[in-house]
Amino acid sequence: MAKIGFRSSIFGFNKDDVNLYLLQLKQEYSDKETAYKLKQAKLESELTALKEKLDQMGEKLQKAETELEYFKSKEEEIEKMSISIGTMYLMAKQNADQMILSAEQCAKEINEFSARQLDAAAKAGEQLKEIKASVESSTGRFADEIKVLTADLNDSKERLEARLNSAAPRAEITMTVQSDENE
Repeated sequence: MAKIGFRSSIFGFNKDDVNLYLLQLKQEYSDKETAYKLKQAKLESELTALKEKLDQMGEKLQKAETELEYFKSKEEEIEKMSISIGTMYLMAKQNADQMILSAEQCAKEINEFSARQLDAAAKAGEQLKEIKASVESSTGRFADEIKVLTADLNDSKERLEARLNSAAPRAEITMTVQSDENE
């Protein structure tokens, strides 16, 4: 606020100066009161918002406590399941050990059986080699006999063709063959 000096007059201070000063004071206080009322309204609005936020936080806290109880109950269930899983693991390990022992015994028996089968296969292989040699020998003789028969057949064919070519024309041969058939 600006310092105002009052002018003097007959009975004290100048009335217009004092009235003007009072009007200015009234306006300043009125402005400050309006500003404080606005600030108060803003603060009350913020207070209302904070109360609402506090209520929301209370609801969230209640919800969180409910969830905490739920998770505590789940933790107990998990603990029980963990114990069950541990027990099942031990049983499974025992069963697996027994299965491995059984599988090793089966593998030993299979190996022995396979060795016997391998020996039998080797013997069969030798017998097949002998049969193959016998078949090859027979095939060779058979092929030689077929060559001889083929050569004999070709000779007979050539002799017949030579006879036919040297004798009469074919028409006469045909007639002769027909007349022989008629008789």
